[in-house]
Amino acid sequence: MAFREYDFQNRAVIKLYESYITRKYGSSPKNSTILQAPTGSGKTAILIKLMDYIIQNDNSANIAFVWLTPGSGELEEQSWSKTSNNSLLVRPVFLMESLFNGFLPGTVTFLNWEMVNNKKNIALRDGERTNLFEAVKSSKERGITFILIIDEEHRNQTTKAQYVIDIFDADMIFKASATPLEDSLANHVLITEDEVISAGLITRSVVLNDQFNGAGNELELHSSDEDFLDVADEKRIKIKSAFKSLKKNINPLVLIQFPDEKKSNEEVETKVKKVKSYLINELGQKESEVAIWLSGVHNNIQNISMNNSKVNYLLMKQAVSTGWDAPRAKILVKLRLNSSHNFTIQSIGRIRRMPEGHYYDNDLLDSSFVYSNDSKYVYEIIKQGAGSGVSQMGLQKGVSTNIFNLDSRKLKKHLFKDVEAVTHALHQEFKKEFYLTDDVNHNMEQLKKYHWKFGREIYSTIRTGEVSRIEDLATKTKELKTAIPILNTRDWGYRYDSVMELIKPYLHVGDDLHNIRAIINDLFSMGEPGSDVAPILQLRPKDRYSFVINNAPLLRDIVRRMDSNYSTSFTEQLSLTDDNVIYVPFYLPNRDGYKDNGEQGELLNKNVYSGYSTSNWVKQSIPEIETEKQLNSCKNIKWYYRSKDHGYKYFSISYDQDTREFFPDYLVIDTSGRKYILETKGAEGQNIDPYAQSKFNALKNYTNNHCNKNVDFAFIRPSLQHKGVLMFNNTEWSENVDTSPNWKPISELFMNHTQLK
Repeated sequence: MAFREYDFQNRAVIKLYESYITRKYGSSPKNSTILQAPTGSGKTAILIKLMDYIIQNDNSANIAFVWLTPGSGELEEQSWSKTSNNSLLVRPVFLMESLFNGFLPGTVTFLNWEMVNNKKNIALRDGERTNLFEAVKSSKERGITFILIIDEEHRNQTTKAQYVIDIFDADMIFKASATPLEDSLANHVLITEDEVISAGLITRSVVLNDQFNGAGNELELHSSDEDFLDVADEKRIKIKSAFKSLKKNINPLVLIQFPDEKKSNEEVETKVKKVKSYLINELGQKESEVAIWLSGVHNNIQNISMNNSKVNYLLMKQAVSTGWDAPRAKILVKLRLNSSHNFTIQSIGRIRRMPEGHYYDNDLLDSSFVYSNDSKYVYEIIKQGAGSGVSQMGLQKGVSTNIFNLDSRKLKKHLFKDVEAVTHALHQEFKKEFYLTDDVNHNMEQLKKYHWKFGREIYSTIRTGEVSRIEDLATKTKELKTAIPILNTRDWGYRYDSVMELIKPYLHVGDDLHNIRAIINDLFSMGEPGSDVAPILQLRPKDRYSFVINNAPLLRDIVRRMDSNYSTSFTEQLSLTDDNVIYVPFYLPNRDGYKDNGEQGELLNKNVYSGYSTSNWVKQSIPEIETEKQLNSCKNIKWYYRSKDHGYKYFSISYDQDTREFFPDYLVIDTSGRKYILETKGAEGQNIDPYAQSKFNALKNYTNNHCNKNVDFAFIRPSLQHKGVLMFNNTEWSENVDTSPNWKPISELFMNHTQLK
């Protein structure tokens, strides 16, 4: 499957490229940059795009990339495969090819640390074949410069590893990890967990041991392994049922993790056998539904990453936690051992990927789950903020689901352009730019004049030769052209779809690649057209695949120009046919869940949910916590509700000219029956929300225009001059909390109406 486009990834590529250019032209002493990004954020995709971007934009470079991966080869092969299927410019090769042919510009050589760290390995030995040192030296003598990519760099900080790095004497080193080691001499590019969550790539939360929640549940951490396997299987079945109800053929996977011991460990081996036996004999799993990925034992792992794989359980060592993809994995089980073993929490990243890269607005499907009776492991998870429990609770007596009687102002799903209209527009753009007609033979000759490539081979061009001056690279080196024949289109489907993804943002026909393929087919294929637009070319499938892949940059540029030329008319079309918003009645869920830190918290009895307490303040901001304290202690407040920050069923307001929506933090009702919509922000100078003023105005307009006179709103921020004092504003936005008359103590907000009762 081709990589999808995400803004945070593209921003990271630009920042990484800027660090390279800054270093290259001498304004920075730092020759390494660390990409720190959560597991599931697409680090491999970012690094592949970065290599393409460098090749595309730094024309003076004669660069060979080298990609170092941990382990004995599995991640190396996986990274090679992803690059082969998704790169537009850089060509992936393995080490042995580079040892024989030399490191060539425009290539990325993949090698794993074990290959170069092992003393017995030929890559660092003298002998009949060229060794690594000689191959690098020879390449440098031909004018090659190196850029190193070190994947999971925290795994290989050894003297031997540094020796290998030093051999390349790289112009730039890019290091990538979710948990990098400290390096004050390196640049840093950070992708936050929130950015990845906003993109829908990883689960919104990690839920820890939720079987403890609810009345009558007597499971404790000292419960048996079987108890934890039981609840994990129950959760698996519920998740599978939820996917099925959405008509999704996604089979959730349970990971059962064991320590990674270098020496044989009888206790671990016994535990593995016992767990497998229980899964098969007691939980009814078939042999084919249980996979094993342990040292020297790989059973039933073929196609295990596929969403529709029949494998329900994977018994794995901790070492598998790096560089391994199975987006359908939803549950992690870590069972207590009698002996002392150190478990890292990095494996949690394996269960955080969203299987289809988007949310389902279903907490069961938008979360991942950890079950463990290892108290030390549980403590470490909570301590590091990697997971928490969830308390399920019902509405308090006297609280109805429509107590607030409010309507959400939600965005409609944006209309997309008509596929037929886009096909016609692109056809017109081609005709205008290249002087085409309805004669496909004429059109082919015309496009050749403009350097469009035809044939049944995938072409790439690299430069070879030796020069002493950079400016001579273009004139005193020769081009080496490679051509790979297309034997069948199936093998090139990933590359073809990557071009579809490349042009998708400029077509505006939705995310379904079927629509984009249809446009390309109508314009360039043999056979019955799907539209009334005459074809530009009539190419058989193999010819069409090579045409699209070889001409990807040209195709992207003309689609972009078409979009620019026709965007105005589409904007007018939208304004006439879509008012962008819809009002949806909001009801409190009868039961809802909040994260729980596992401690015995103080009950907050004015919250609408029974059992809500200070233990549910997990990842709450200081202004939010202080607001809840005051709401719960204020005698004029009857009930308050802490809203969720996502989900169609929760209360939200559109803003920014109805192009976005946000979820206000609290709904409140006082003893007089008056209602309040509250949004909290940081103190002056500490507010990181660039849309704060836009949200303020949206709430003000909402309460003035849509609601009756019994609803008010307020933004709440802490005072810097008076510690512990919260200020509110419901008149005109001002950034100056302590000096503007628009900001007043929160106690005054709930005073005016309740005194009239």
